[in-house]
Amino acid sequence: LVFDYQGISTAATYCVPAVIQRSKLPPKRGPFGGVVEAPRLPPFNERSRYMVQGVLRGMLSAVASAHEAGIVHRSLGRNSFILSSVGQDKREATSPYAVVIPRLRVILSDWGFSATLQEAVQEKELGVRSKLFGIPAVDSYENQRSNDDRIDVAAGQFAMAEDLNALGFVYLGLLFATLANPATLSAPMPPTDDDSWQRLFSDIFNKDMGAFRDYCTNEDVWDEVVELLDREEGAGWNLLGELLLARERLGEAFTEDEERQFGSAKD
Repeated sequence: LVFDYQGISTAATYCVPAVIQRSKLPPKRGPFGGVVEAPRLPPFNERSRYMVQGVLRGMLSAVASAHEAGIVHRSLGRNSFILSSVGQDKREATSPYAVVIPRLRVILSDWGFSATLQEAVQEKELGVRSKLFGIPAVDSYENQRSNDDRIDVAAGQFAMAEDLNALGFVYLGLLFATLANPATLSAPMPPTDDDSWQRLFSDIFNKDMGAFRDYCTNEDVWDEVVELLDREEGAGWNLLGELLLARERLGEAFTEDEERQFGSAKD
């Protein structure tokens, strides 16, 4: 068997402000042996386009392909996505100068905890988590007395929604780390690890996207990122909300459907 080598650079490798990535590049020498300063970074619009239309779209497409094939990943994180290049130097994809989308390849990896949807919905742990969002477990009494497959379908959708929620936090890390613009190389950065994002979004701001956005606007280092997400009437924030709140919105839709079914039965 022959496999195409994709390199070892992941989204975690890329989760560093571009100005810091640039400062850590190996020095290059000019024709007379003197050290030559690294070129200036590409404009923010070019880098953000590569991020959104290349990296983030590639990630969402990879997860969607898995779900369409009936597989849930169940352990998505920054290290789950290999960022590779069609070129010989696979590190090109995570370079602070990378802006050419057709040269990028996004590969979803680390399938050790993955499962088919049929396998996932039968696990008791999934039922325990789905109950927190108003969706009964597959082995629940409600499902046993049900005369349709709505609970089974919702359980599968919940398993996929967990992947989308995890993907949302990967997006946050990439956007607010890679595209951040610290004033100096030594300037302190707000924490951008997954645990900090989850604590901020869930515990401190109670999953309120408006309050979460207000927090982000108070950090000068994220001014350009906030402006990017604000474009097209807040389309970026809306996408983040769809991912981060995928489980909540699925639970709300299931509850509304249950109420309609109950109302129809009474009539």
